[in-house]
Amino acid sequence: MLQVDRLYEAVAQRGPVCVGLDTDPSYLPEGFAQPKMTVTEIETENVELGHNGILQNFTNAILHGEELLAPGYEGINGLNISNAIHLSDWTGKPQDVPVDKELFLKLLDERRATSHVKEAKDDG
Repeated sequence: MLQVDRLYEAVAQRGPVCVGLDTDPSYLPEGFAQPKMTVTEIETENVELGHNGILQNFTNAILHGEELLAPGYEGINGLNISNAIHLSDWTGKPQDVPVDKELFLKLLDERRATSHVKEAKDDG
């Protein structure tokens, strides 16, 4: 299982750049020090991977049977990683992916109960 306390380069498999962070606290001796980081360029064969490209690919998949660049399971995987990051923050502990759904929902509901709408500030 993937643990969220050390993501390295498991975060992004598609896109022009993959950033891996080593979040081991021993690399952060000062309060706002930057963790060790690697940047790897990934060739994308001149495919537009932004919103327009993904939407065009989705349209092409429906109309012409083109293979999806971002199938639904990729979105679920991203959401699982996001949930693990949140749960790790809330508990202060590393989390497995996928997370314990009952624990995640319990802690999310605690936050929902104290959540409120924040009014926008008028800078004008």
